Amino acid sequence: MQYILGVQEFMGLPLAVRTGVFIPRPETELLVETLLDELRRRPERAPLLLDPCTGSGNIAISVAKFVPDCHVLATDISAEALAVATSNAFAHGVSERIRFVMGHLLEPAIAEGLEGKATAVVCNPPYIPIGRMRDLPPEVKEYEPYMALCGGQDGLDYYPPLTSQAAVLLKADGLLAFEVDCDGARAVADIIQRQGCFYDIRVLRDLAGLDRVVVARRIPR
Repeated sequence: MQYILGVQEFMGLPLAVRTGVFIPRPETELLVETLLDELRRRPERAPLLLDPCTGSGNIAISVAKFVPDCHVLATDISAEALAVATSNAFAHGVSERIRFVMGHLLEPAIAEGLEGKATAVVCNPPYIPIGRMRDLPPEVKEYEPYMALCGGQDGLDYYPPLTSQAAVLLKADGLLAFEVDCDGARAVADIIQRQGCFYDIRVLRDLAGLDRVVVARRIPR
């Protein structure tokens, strides 16, 4: 239906979507609200957010909209997704504070020399295990992009590289926040713990009472 209408609301903002671009989910709003709460608790001038796997740009755009001095570097490997995200940013008047860059995960941020400069890394990566892809509703598995859904054999493929990259890019006490499959939250928390660069690792539940977001803070260097 969202592809037919060409729009999906996220954090109260209408965002354009089209075939080939992942449709934002209400569950992801918890990820954004977690970051917004963090920024309110520790106000910082011109915070830098890194948003890998940006898709339609829903996370980057909503944070930029609600945090007027925030700057965002958002990445994706899909040119189609980046085109939609760029258009959405223009529509909501935040394009001057968001840069959309094609690249794998956080590699563009590292290439730009942003080590130790990010206030937060917030990401909703693909996390559906291969074995569960066939059980998804037909309106999902037959229409939404496979690469935006499947997270490998156990659904965890993206979390180790993202965590190691975030450890390099985050400033002291910077926030790492992932959306996760409810069955994989503890495994993601363990991945972050094993990295050895994070503390205050917590699992947050969504409105349905399901484990949905894992957060952690960068240990000061």
